[in-house]
Amino acid sequence: MDRRTEDLRVLRTHTLLLRALSDLLQEKPFDEIRVKDLCQRAMVHRSTFYAHFEDKRHLLTFRMQAFLDDLTDGMPCSDNPAPFRQAIEKVFQYFLARRQEYARLFLDPRNAEAKEIFREEFARVLTEQTLHHPAFTAYTREEIVVLCQFFAGGLLSLITWWLKPGTQRSVEEVAEAFCNVYILHAPIPVPEASQDTPAPQT
Repeated sequence: MDRRTEDLRVLRTHTLLLRALSDLLQEKPFDEIRVKDLCQRAMVHRSTFYAHFEDKRHLLTFRMQAFLDDLTDGMPCSDNPAPFRQAIEKVFQYFLARRQEYARLFLDPRNAEAKEIFREEFARVLTEQTLHHPAFTAYTREEIVVLCQFFAGGLLSLITWWLKPGTQRSVEEVAEAFCNVYILHAPIPVPEASQDTPAPQT
């Protein structure tokens, strides 16, 4: 079997399993989904599943990683906030397009494990972007990690609230609100006092 044929088979298997996961998430909590359910819905053997994924948690992580990595690939690290804002808008658009699925997933307390996967992925991507952002050079690596853990939880909570029935906020509004709070934490350099500047009188 040539490489192209093998790649197509892998892609087909991933597509079937991801579609099965999406369908099942609309029917039952993530905690109740079994690998057996995924294989039956996707019509693939269990051995095939385990050739690609360790468990259902790995499958859900793969799904979110693929989306976020594609979203941030090639994003410039500059003081211009526009690319970051556009990326955050696309995150909200992603969840809006799958509102029924994710409203069920995020609002059901039995899906705590799945929500933690999303929080971890948000934290990973935010950390990767912030570590190389010129506006955050005054922070240490540890401070950035802590800050991004905070924002990852905030982003997940914001999405969960936004998906609730009756919440009337556009993609642009919630994305702008999140970005404005995030950018507020970028330290603003304070210029050193000039030697010619007279000392303040006491």
